[in-house]
Amino acid sequence: MHERMPDPRKPHNEEKFAEADFYRDRFKRWADRENQSLLVRSGLREPVTESYAAQIAAEREARDLLRRVSEEYEKWNKSFVRVRDHLLFQRDQPGQEREPDTLALFMGGAQYGAYCAGQIIGLNLAGITPELFKAVGGSSAGSGPPAYWVAGEEQTLIAASLFENECTSKEFLNPRRVHKMIDTSVPARAMRHGPKALDEAAVRAASPEVFAIARDQRTHKTEYIDLKTVKTDIVTALEASSAISPFREGVEIDGKVLEDGGFNEIDLEEIIKIYKPKKILLFPNVPFDFIDTLKYNKTERALIKGASYLSELDSINSIGTLESFLKEKGKLRNLLEKIEQMHGVDIGVMWPPDSGVKTLTTDRDIITSAVIESARDVIDRFGGKQPHEIPSFEGSANAHRNSRPEEMVA
Repeated sequence: MHERMPDPRKPHNEEKFAEADFYRDRFKRWADRENQSLLVRSGLREPVTESYAAQIAAEREARDLLRRVSEEYEKWNKSFVRVRDHLLFQRDQPGQEREPDTLALFMGGAQYGAYCAGQIIGLNLAGITPELFKAVGGSSAGSGPPAYWVAGEEQTLIAASLFENECTSKEFLNPRRVHKMIDTSVPARAMRHGPKALDEAAVRAASPEVFAIARDQRTHKTEYIDLKTVKTDIVTALEASSAISPFREGVEIDGKVLEDGGFNEIDLEEIIKIYKPKKILLFPNVPFDFIDTLKYNKTERALIKGASYLSELDSINSIGTLESFLKEKGKLRNLLEKIEQMHGVDIGVMWPPDSGVKTLTTDRDIITSAVIESARDVIDRFGGKQPHEIPSFEGSANAHRNSRPEEMVA
């Protein structure tokens, strides 16, 4: 094992953070689960220990950190710094009235949405609140968190809780349920009723424009649903943005049948023409150099093949062709730089840390880690002071996040 470089974004190595106990328990649960395998119980493989689990996590973190000090990463970081400094300036000048001119755009990617759920918590803790933005929107799994974000600080914690709980349940995601592997009605029910319900009145009253990206099932045209004026309830509009064929039918919104927004390319130039931002903060929902370490299991490959076949169009963001968004980052960066020059905007990209999330991850420990680590990463990148504890909707992070998950599917 290589010596691990210190990284303040990784709380399980920092005893001062409240999540340290969660990470110790997480590693114990992982080791216990591995040691229940037939190979270990039959003596064909050595048992694993908690320290071995921690070593694997530390090695992944070290690789992620090395990517973040690469020459290519630094090139990406220049535009991010311009957007970050602009937001910090606006945050720190509350007495001067300025029209917000920044757009926040969150990408999809099934369970990768846990990253943006953590990032919006981090934004709030760093004082980068929705009021600093002209428009906020997202696609597919990235459409729900920004809606909760603009609805209020407590609502933001709910978005993370949905990924940690509802979206790790077998009711929501069951690879053996071929006819309906993903059931988006599970989180949608929680978003409509009960303690996790989206405060739709707060969304409609929010200061920034709020939108969700979907695709017209008939014309294949990209649609930008205005969540503040949509005639249906807002949760239905979010369901439309996440309606992945063939696992659910399209959703009718204001006379159009819409489906997952990830099936079409995210057209930044069109978004700029519609919302007219001067700055864009883009949340891709995947770690930097994602493509270099991308591995799918058999179930994920089957889902990807089916979604690609049925979508008919290539995409930079669909579950089927997520790879294409990051395939050649240098070329993509050059493209974004050309868009910046043509339209006079700055486009900053908030790559999350690598917490081990995959498209179909249902291990609640991994999802919770993604929430915590991406929140602390945002705080760190905006120069904020790290809190002792990243808050959770259920209350104390220690009380909730040390409880044994109902299921652990790697």
